[in-house]
Amino acid sequence: MKKIRLFFHSAGHYVLALFCGMVILLSAVWTKQTPSPAASPAQMNQSQRLSEITPSPAPELFQRPVGGPCIRPFLDDPVYFPEYKRYAFHPSADFSVTEGEKIYAAFDGTLRLEDEALYLEYDAFSLRYRGITPEKSSDGKQVRKGALLGTATGFVPYEGQNILCLTLYQNSTPVDISPFFAAKKER
Repeated sequence: MKKIRLFFHSAGHYVLALFCGMVILLSAVWTKQTPSPAASPAQMNQSQRLSEITPSPAPELFQRPVGGPCIRPFLDDPVYFPEYKRYAFHPSADFSVTEGEKIYAAFDGTLRLEDEALYLEYDAFSLRYRGITPEKSSDGKQVRKGALLGTATGFVPYEGQNILCLTLYQNSTPVDISPFFAAKKER
């Protein structure tokens, strides 16, 4: 027993290093998976998962509803809102507008009013506009891409001043709208 104790006292760190190396090697071999061309569902973000479920329309089917820049993009992660000093999820895109600016339909569809939002719906897609005063008798109205939907209110609750908040839903799940916009502005 004394010989074993002396051995580990003088060379124990080598034995420990060898043991750890064997454990790492065995765990690497044990968990090795065959590479697959597609990532697993756990590795995909929400937009990637939905694109595999539902084919997306071509980007030229959408147009930007306003001319202003996107000032807060769609994010899967919480966003810090300095006005409210808190983090919150923001599955929308915010665009810069001025009060009274005209807002247009991003694609063909049917309008629906709900709470303080206007929804443009077509097939698996629903686009929620917040910060808009809709044209009269908008509920249930069929519109074409580029049709005038209303004017900017200049304020969106919890978002701020001079903002149009757009949330695109695909099969009732929020998705990033930016890939759907055409490269050039249309009107």
